[in-house]
Amino acid sequence: MTMQSLPWLGRRVAASAGEEGPIWRRAVLAVMRRPAIGLVATTVLLLALASPVLGLHMGAAGASSLPNDSVAKQGLVALQRDSPAARPTPSTSS
Repeated sequence: MTMQSLPWLGRRVAASAGEEGPIWRRAVLAVMRRPAIGLVATTVLLLALASPVLGLHMGAAGASSLPNDSVAKQGLVALQRDSPAARPTPSTSS
């Protein structure tokens, strides 16, 4: 790759195009020598990074997810109790 083909990146980046740094070179050579170890190491790393998702609790949104002492839930309960026709239901268009 020549410097003329990458003018928008700047001279330093264009000059280093196609060159590998010493860390990247060692990593690539290690994976090429023993691809199974690279696969296992990558899998372990990705699983470790994804482990916070295991503690994620999904729940339904709505009045049941609000604490009983919140003003919003108390207002919704009062609305449902005092005006049965005003129950929150999905609107439908015909």
